[in-house]
Amino acid sequence: MDKRIINHLIDLYGKEAGTAAAKKIESILEPLKKKNAKQTKTFLTESSAWLITYGDMVTGEGYTKLQALYEFLRDKLPGIVDSVHILPFYPYSSDDGFSVIDYKEVDPKLGTWDGIRRFADHFNLTADAVFNHISSQSEWFQECLKGNPEYRDFFIRVPKDADTSSVTRPRSLPLLTAYSSPDGGEDDYYWTTFSDDQIDLNFACPDLLVRLIEILFFYVEEGITTIRLDAVAFFWKELGTSCMHLRQTHKIVKICRLLLDEYARHVLLLTETNVPHAENISYFGKGNEANMVYQFPLPPLTAHAVMAECSIWLNQWAESLEDPEGSNTYFNFLASHDGIGLRPAMDILPDQELNYMLQTACNNGGLISYRDMPDGSQSPYELNISYFNLFWDGTEETYTTALRKFILAHSILMCMPGVPAVYFHSMFGSVNYTEGVEKTGRNRTINREKLNLKQLQSEVRDRNSRRYIIYAAMAQMLRIRATEPAFHPKSGFEILNLSPDVFIIKRNTGKGETPLTAIHNLSSGPQALELEGDFVDIITGTNYYDEVELPPHEFLWLKG
Repeated sequence: MDKRIINHLIDLYGKEAGTAAAKKIESILEPLKKKNAKQTKTFLTESSAWLITYGDMVTGEGYTKLQALYEFLRDKLPGIVDSVHILPFYPYSSDDGFSVIDYKEVDPKLGTWDGIRRFADHFNLTADAVFNHISSQSEWFQECLKGNPEYRDFFIRVPKDADTSSVTRPRSLPLLTAYSSPDGGEDDYYWTTFSDDQIDLNFACPDLLVRLIEILFFYVEEGITTIRLDAVAFFWKELGTSCMHLRQTHKIVKICRLLLDEYARHVLLLTETNVPHAENISYFGKGNEANMVYQFPLPPLTAHAVMAECSIWLNQWAESLEDPEGSNTYFNFLASHDGIGLRPAMDILPDQELNYMLQTACNNGGLISYRDMPDGSQSPYELNISYFNLFWDGTEETYTTALRKFILAHSILMCMPGVPAVYFHSMFGSVNYTEGVEKTGRNRTINREKLNLKQLQSEVRDRNSRRYIIYAAMAQMLRIRATEPAFHPKSGFEILNLSPDVFIIKRNTGKGETPLTAIHNLSSGPQALELEGDFVDIITGTNYYDEVELPPHEFLWLKG
């Protein structure tokens, strides 16, 4: 075992406990070393692209949910997307999968491990390691409540009157939840960051970390090629601190990265941290933590730029981006199963601009979720809306413009340094699922509709439908993107800040390849730009000489 792993474990748990943990981990993983020895290191390229989906996003008579999803994606994704992220597919008790009852089982409502492996045979497959917390209904927590000493230290008990005022809260819910004591005495209070059903795990317990690492490599054995560490910022708790991004948390990420590099070098590590940019990119470490981090400022800043028809703040942020060390890169997205996180934009967008975006989205049927602040106030945490409805108020008069704006926003996504990830409902043109919110009472349901396989197939084939128009545009961009070296994740980039009406990014491999300049007209009017030389738009094949005029809300990918 790499000595750095042992040293990190000793730093976390002391010499005796850290060394013991290292021996346990080595005994679990050593058999994998020979098995994975022929696996080559995964390197991302311009053809790397993700689709993000729930396992039950598509349902069809005669199919398990995983089978229905597979049948649809097998038909629609080849040559377009090479990687699929199936959101938590384990048995769960709440939070649409993120309150896991058993990490090693597939939810029988979805299918079996055979269904997961079928995806792994045809796509690079991403799975979630939901390790910050576990369901209150899990065997681990139930055994803890029974007083089983094996599980007692897997969870964090805190005195009822403990001062938790400095702890950062991602939700407007109590931090501590009471559960009955096994000896019949006073209730124990357990740390519950996200809900009373999601009991935080205690990473200060070395036996817990050993158990979680064993589970992580179980996923690798089932064909998973990217591990997503969910809510990683909260892993380590220490009263008197914010309990976010603590030194010990970064140690755990480093351990995971080193273990994957040694025992499963083909597997990538992705961290999910919905926080301001500087905090988010800290999970690259010095090239020794995550292979990829979610680019959380991109969704709200792109939304604002297209909605407000102004590139000032998107430019300001994009100009500050730096190329991560080594082969590490950004995981770019606009929409996901969650809402559009607002925290990453709050230190960039002025209050007036943020409020404009929120008000416009609410006018289009969106909702706002809040979090508790240390002073007792509440702050907007995320915007819950389909990404298409950011630009569409539901009327016929604005429909065509909304289509152009939506596709324009995704061109920005495709052109940013890193790899693109498209959410299922964005790829296939879904709108607000407001009746779902009414059924569940949860804001996030607005972008989590489950679709009928036959109806979806019919709509995506109908050339006049919204689903077809959006899917066709996405597919065209992704196919072209996959052929262009300028879109390699490590290709250089430059933001050309010429006008607030446009967003222009230039990509260049620096290897003698012709640079590519992507020009996005954010405004409602035509934009004329002078060029030096001859160019061709690789989307349409149109040639341009010395100048170009873009119609409203259109874009060009120019080479020349």
